[in-house]
Amino acid sequence: MVKPVIHISCVISILFATSLAAQGLQTVSVGPVRQIPPTAIGTNGTMGRDQFGGGTTDQWLDPQHISDLIEVGINLLRYPGGTYGNYFDWLEGHYLTKPVETHNFPPEQTKPASDAMDGKMIWMLNVLTDTMPDVTNALGIARDQGVEVKYVEMGNEYYFSKFDPTSANYETLYIYPAGVTNGWETGTDYGEDMNGWITAMKAEFPDAICSLPLTRNVSTSSRGGGWNLDVTTACTNYDAVTIHLYMGSGIDLGYAETTDVAEQTAQWNYFVNDTNAVQVVMGVAKNAWIDKLGNPALYLPPNKPVWYTEFGINNRPYTFTGTWADGLAEFTLYQALMAHERAVMFSEQQYVDMHHGGPDALAKVNIDVGQGDLTTVLGDLTAQGHMVRALAHVSRDKESIAPLQFGNVHIVSPPGIDAYPALVGTLFSDATESSAIIGNVSDQVQEIDTSILGPVGADVTVITASSFYAFIVNDSDLVYSNFTMASTLVLPPFSLCTITGLDKSIATAGMEFTPKFEGTHVTVYASDDMVHSNDLLQYVTDQNPEDALSFSLTGINPPWVSDSGVDGLEFSGALAGLGSYEVFVRVEDSAGLTDYATLDVEVIDGSLQSDADTLSNNEEILLGTNPFLADTDGDGYSDSDDAYPLDPDRYERVPVSSLAWVALEAWDFEGLADGSGLSQALSTTGTGLAWGDSPLAVVSNGMQRWEYNGVTEGAFQGPVTSGSSYEGASNGIYQISYDVVLADFSNTAASNGTAQLGYGIRDNSLAENGTLLVRYDGAIANNQFRLVLIGDTTIRHTMLDGAGALSNLHVRAVYDLDHAGAMGSFIAYYRFDGGAETAVTNAIAAGFTLDNLRMHVQTINGGNSWALGDVVLIDNLVFSEQRLMVTPESYYAFWLTDYPGMGSTNLTDNPDADQANNLIEYAIGGDPTNALVAGYWPTAQTLAEDGSNYVDYVYVKRTDAADRGLAYTLKLSTNLVSGAWANSGYTVTGSNDVDSAYQAITNRVPVADEAQRFIRLQVEFR
Repeated sequence: MVKPVIHISCVISILFATSLAAQGLQTVSVGPVRQIPPTAIGTNGTMGRDQFGGGTTDQWLDPQHISDLIEVGINLLRYPGGTYGNYFDWLEGHYLTKPVETHNFPPEQTKPASDAMDGKMIWMLNVLTDTMPDVTNALGIARDQGVEVKYVEMGNEYYFSKFDPTSANYETLYIYPAGVTNGWETGTDYGEDMNGWITAMKAEFPDAICSLPLTRNVSTSSRGGGWNLDVTTACTNYDAVTIHLYMGSGIDLGYAETTDVAEQTAQWNYFVNDTNAVQVVMGVAKNAWIDKLGNPALYLPPNKPVWYTEFGINNRPYTFTGTWADGLAEFTLYQALMAHERAVMFSEQQYVDMHHGGPDALAKVNIDVGQGDLTTVLGDLTAQGHMVRALAHVSRDKESIAPLQFGNVHIVSPPGIDAYPALVGTLFSDATESSAIIGNVSDQVQEIDTSILGPVGADVTVITASSFYAFIVNDSDLVYSNFTMASTLVLPPFSLCTITGLDKSIATAGMEFTPKFEGTHVTVYASDDMVHSNDLLQYVTDQNPEDALSFSLTGINPPWVSDSGVDGLEFSGALAGLGSYEVFVRVEDSAGLTDYATLDVEVIDGSLQSDADTLSNNEEILLGTNPFLADTDGDGYSDSDDAYPLDPDRYERVPVSSLAWVALEAWDFEGLADGSGLSQALSTTGTGLAWGDSPLAVVSNGMQRWEYNGVTEGAFQGPVTSGSSYEGASNGIYQISYDVVLADFSNTAASNGTAQLGYGIRDNSLAENGTLLVRYDGAIANNQFRLVLIGDTTIRHTMLDGAGALSNLHVRAVYDLDHAGAMGSFIAYYRFDGGAETAVTNAIAAGFTLDNLRMHVQTINGGNSWALGDVVLIDNLVFSEQRLMVTPESYYAFWLTDYPGMGSTNLTDNPDADQANNLIEYAIGGDPTNALVAGYWPTAQTLAEDGSNYVDYVYVKRTDAADRGLAYTLKLSTNLVSGAWANSGYTVTGSNDVDSAYQAITNRVPVADEAQRFIRLQVEFR
């Protein structure tokens, strides 16, 4: 529901300034800075009010209430409420005796509210009349349905006289069931009892932060100030303390909330006509603070955060409640609490006070207040609601807070209470910018010098009413004036001002900010035909860039989701079926700070193309873009054309993606001494696996050399894939490839025997193989080399007839786990140097899972054996996965499309006949069709430092050079005759970004030891 808000210019403020004399320019400074949670402004949820006949039915299942909650913008809600929460059945979700039969409201049903406000719950536990198992079970049910359990309050106001079910005072409001406990005799009893409760809560909910209710009373009785010391001494595992603060309005004339016409008339006349009245009500907050929380006799434990989970104004005349002054008076109380050096949470007493509940909300005003019809609009904000909305707006997601302190400010001095300044305000900040809220609670215009707040240009909104005593019946009763901050800010009498977008931060160095999902619900997509990770980093903001974020599942989730994915979760959508699912996830940063979200996972047909960007749904999912939005980041460029499709501030055209083989493990056997065992040859990529040593093989000339030792009949070796990204994979397409450099059986007894050697993968649980062997059959009359595929069946394919040796054979086996069991899920390919590739088709077993890489060698087969002197040389053994990639070749081809009509497109061509061929132009940002556009050509300058001479040589490289297959190498020589150039003799001293695509590299070359030095930049395309 969108509320009507009147927006006008700043002329209103100017009119106020010219109609009333200002008090002079006010200066502003920033007080002590401290940290608060990003969800700090809230209210009591009053769940269950309807169970006393209060008229609110199914509160957080009501769209009107959800709409109201969204509009006011708070991000903290207290469940189930105040004192009646001490008599609340958590499993059932109702007051113990439930005087009125209504819908129950257990904890899990708060999720629509917490989701709507993108905030948190304060769980005020019933530790008095409920049981620990029931309360933890109730919260566990909520947690399993995606509700976050973080802020936990250990009951409500037990510092009052011992809760007595026979007390007439409580019987009036609450109907106690028989046998209700009387509570705790002393604070020590309560504190000791809470040790067990808090231990149980933290065991079940590791993120729980638990707070003990303390009193503002400074007396030394066990139920006064002594309560605080007793409780916090006896309880040893709490994290915070809770304080409630209520104050009288000071203007009720002793009639309190009267409906008598004569008494209301007297209250109204005093409120409107006696300037002392409004001054008193604006000052009672500070007065209450001084008397209560500011009293040095009040004991609060050191170094513990303070939660204010109830506060407000009592004894409010009906002729005052709902006026603009009512909202401003509540604002002064917020400001007094926010100034407390350890306060971190502010949850006002009643949510229902923020919106009009119906047309008769002001029905108890029985006199004519000169405003005409006081019929209210359902759902429109009250005066308090407007104030809280302004406060919530400037504080949302800000984690630094500081009071604003005003110099040269007008001081208001009402009779009977302490004097107070006309201006009060608070500054909120994140890592980059700040927001402020300032109230003018006097009848004088205030002019503020804004220079300390930051540069001019921030967004200002000033909220005013026709008078301080105007009833806010609907949203149009307040004027919102919007303008840009200048060097001076003019605030009319009795006004509220918000300032957002201040270009400064008050965050202290080293402050740990809370990671934050972009919302309580995040829509993500999963494919129905592939296993894939979903990178959740794009949905989280963390203002500590050095933080490592980890993700975990919370609650009950579908079995096809795991938290083993890269930077997020892994989905196996094929096990789910098309449809919508909820997944509950938690993010944690390096400091242990957390946030929760519900992922709305849409499992979609990966083969389709659902938008207009030419990418298939599978391609979109792998890129992290939205399959149903052609331009995910909204920058005006299609996802398929944008190299940065998730960054609205960055665009570069991207070449078309293509499927490519990405090496997971590769063995090249280079750099090892001849005779080394295979265990010395580690994979140069991936997990660094090594094959075990074999009596039949050693490293020779950078290759595997296999020879018969006269003893060993065979070798089967398979290093497990433990810890790798592909261990246990049941989806995806994989490949094993290797080169048979030489296989020579021509001069041995094996010419009449059989020999085979090869590699494959194995599913241990199925005891099934997918093995590719190169086999020599000398027993065949004309000799044959065969390709053997051992899968569902064994297939032998002849590659070469009538020869005892072969060389330069390239073989590879492709395993399509996505279609395991079908013919074609296992295909081998082979070719000889200079020849075409030939395919041989088989199948791997249905349900095949990748468990092992396997090496298979047989030297004795069917009684025939290799003989001494038989040798096989293997090189370039690679295990790969097929992925959607942009290859270096496609990058270059796409660059060429910027220069249509250029006929000479080879890397070594030079169509503009300048000093740079196409490769150099491509590497340094030149134009291959225009000799006048050289790009970022290298530069050099000589310099002397500390008695030594140097040359600083600076070249520019592409920031994504590796993806483009570009290698930049600096080489030095002492002459141009020998041709001897070395990649040495210099030091890289720095680098900096030239723009989003290029980076400058500075290299320092000493010149003192040589008469001359020559420097060149070598660029290679790999």
